[in-house]
Amino acid sequence: MEDARVEIAKNFQVKVKAKFLSIESSDGKLDESQYSDYVSEEVSETLFGVETIESFVDEEDYHCVLLGLNKSRFRQKLKSDITNLKAENESIYKQGHNLSILKINANNNIIKKLDVYLAVLSDKYKSNVVQYKKRAKKEINIAIYSQPKFESIDKMLISELNKANVYDNNDIEKKLNIAIALKNEYLNVEGFVKRTLEVNFIYGKTNITKRYTQTGRTEQDIILDLQKELFDDLPDVFLELEI
Repeated sequence: MEDARVEIAKNFQVKVKAKFLSIESSDGKLDESQYSDYVSEEVSETLFGVETIESFVDEEDYHCVLLGLNKSRFRQKLKSDITNLKAENESIYKQGHNLSILKINANNNIIKKLDVYLAVLSDKYKSNVVQYKKRAKKEINIAIYSQPKFESIDKMLISELNKANVYDNNDIEKKLNIAIALKNEYLNVEGFVKRTLEVNFIYGKTNITKRYTQTGRTEQDIILDLQKELFDDLPDVFLELEI
């Protein structure tokens, strides 16, 4: 059954790619590099409404199964997910924090992807992603404590804060402290090291610690992988900081 489900996901992924490229071309902004943001192995997890049509064991003892995608149920689920994401965006925006924009943008990217799924299912429904205005500039004292090897992570954090209209001002008493550390744990496999990146965010009474673990041969490669995991988490972390 799992193999059959994967085959449905592959088939759907091909159709989604074609639809995405068609939409982008018609808008005059074709960028195939963006495609991976919309469709990946997560398609098999997103699929909803996959149902067993027939299953049997043949005379040679082969297990056979036929699955089908219930498009109606899948459309309803997609619409529900989009509605919930838009409601979450509205609620977050009303909270009035600058960093909420990052979470809203992350939700909007998901909504855009689900829109393409709906288009593949030939549904006329269109969610029309709501764009929210940035908050007025907020100045805080940003202090990042890290070693030179974390320079790329430092720049990423500052860049994401600036995107949310939060700027560093050493004269402001309210401070955001970010501490970065990398811990090693040597394995019984020659040449491989397991490293855990620990990032601690402190803002007023709010203290958030995130830990990410990777295994590899070189520290630089591991740090890059850890940075990707941290980047995916930032919208939720920043939202919790309530800046």
